[in-house]
Amino acid sequence: MTDYKVSLTGLHARNEKTIQATQDWERSRINEAALKATFDKDCDSIVELQKHVGAEFITDGQLTLAWQDLFRPISSGFEGVEPGPMVRWFNTNTFFYTPVVKGPISSDGNVLSRAIQKRFTNHGSSFKVILPDPLTFAELAEDWPAQPGESEER
Repeated sequence: MTDYKVSLTGLHARNEKTIQATQDWERSRINEAALKATFDKDCDSIVELQKHVGAEFITDGQLTLAWQDLFRPISSGFEGVEPGPMVRWFNTNTFFYTPVVKGPISSDGNVLSRAIQKRFTNHGSSFKVILPDPLTFAELAEDWPAQPGESEER
């Protein structure tokens, strides 16, 4: 008999309560702490489901506030990259902020570590981080030229 290893990959759908909480937060009906509590509960449910089915690697389903889109850890954490306009990615019916490359890309090496909620790494299973591959990043990112007065070096 063949053994299979199971794991979720990518962005997991938010439940109705999380969707409503996001809309309420955007309309200033709830505060950020209430929104975070709703996301945390949703993420905990996803982690428990994965543990229940025996997933080899556990993921937060990219539901934490730091992972609102596939490129967020890169566009908000790396030097030389900024979040640009929001775009709908029709292939997956998701939204992302276009990564805008404004200069040489670099990091202190801890960007992803800061983006991961540590509570997901202490459950006895391996934790899986989903990142875009370099080709996807290159295809979907925009390269905005330096403005007058900014460095032209790339």
